[in-house]
Parts: sequence; structure tokens; C-alpha cells
Amino acid sequence: MGRPKSIISKSELAKELSLSKGRISQLVKAGLPVRPDGRVDRGKALAWIEAHVRHQAKPGPRKSHTDTPALGVQSPETEPESEPADTRDRSEQTTAPADEKFSEARVRRERAEADLSEMAAAKMRGEYAELAAVKRMVGGLVVACKTRLLAIGNKLAPELAADGDPARIQAKIDGEVREALTELSHWEPDTA
Repeated sequence: MGRPKSIISKSELAKELSLSKGRISQLVKAGLPVRPDGRVDRGKALAWIEAHVRHQAKPGPRKSHTDTPALGVQSPETEPESEPADTRDRSEQTTAPADEKFSEARVRRERAEADLSEMAAAKMRGEYAELAAVKRMVGGLVVACKTRLLAIGNKLAPELAADGDPARIQAKIDGEVREALTELSHWEPDTA
């Protein structure tokens, strides 16, 4: 004979309430009744949750098929029995339950993972480069510019010393600067 429908696994309870298995484990540690065989009496579990767990909005876009809100363990300081949650003064809500801090951390982690995924995709499209790589490339370009521009004086000095015509001197300097700029416009960073 099979087990009664009211006795379910913790995984089935998690699925029914749209919670993670880890959250059910947290509730078990907080006192959710569990049978010696590791299963739960559905009715007792739901009654315990109703009595000991406060309802809060879930972070993120997920919706359950039963629209059950996320569950946080109720504490006397944060969930007074006498007042509905939305009529309480916001200043009284300064102490957040531990599971709210966990959910905030989970939201922060999920945002960070989404940011990393977006950055990886942008990097693959060539729209993103790491700052260290950009600094190395710009540094290499500056060094190449400095080296090439300082070489102009050594290259032109003998020619200009013998030439007394200012117009020809100006043309030689302009030509050498343009040649250097053309060369630098085709500069490729070292891939080493």
C-alpha cells in the first residue's frame, strides 16, 4: 500500500510552495516539523509555515503557479500580530530577518552574474575590453609615438644644418612629421 497523499517529501513541499530545497532546509532548522523518515506531513507543515513564517514579496521576476509569496521566518520584532504589515511605520522595520539579508545577497549575486554574462557577450562582440589591456595598449602607443617623434631630430639634423632656406626646412620637417604620423596610424600593439 502506498503512502498517504498528506505525507510528502521536502522536495515536493518545496515545489508546491515554489521554494528552493535550501529554503525548506532553513525552515526545518527553524522548527518545521519533519517525520523520522525525513518526509513531512503536508497539513502540519503548511500549518507550521502559516503560524511561523511571514509572507514577503519575492525578488525577481519569478512567479509561482499558485502565486505563493516568498516566505521568511517570522520574528516578533518585525511582524507584530496586532497591525497589518502595510500600516506599520517604516522606521519600525529597521531590523531585517536573517533570510531577508540572504535574499538581498542572492539578488546581488544574480545581478553580478548577469553583469558578468553581459560583459562576456560584449567582449565576444568586440564591444568591451579589460581596462588593463587598454592601459597596456595605450602605453605601448605612447612609447611608439615618443620613440618615432624623437627620431625626427636625429634624422633631419644633418640635412637641415646644410640647408639655409627656411621654406625647404619647414617642408622637410612637415614631411617627416606626416610620415611619422602615417606610420603610427598603422601601429599594431605587441601581442606578446
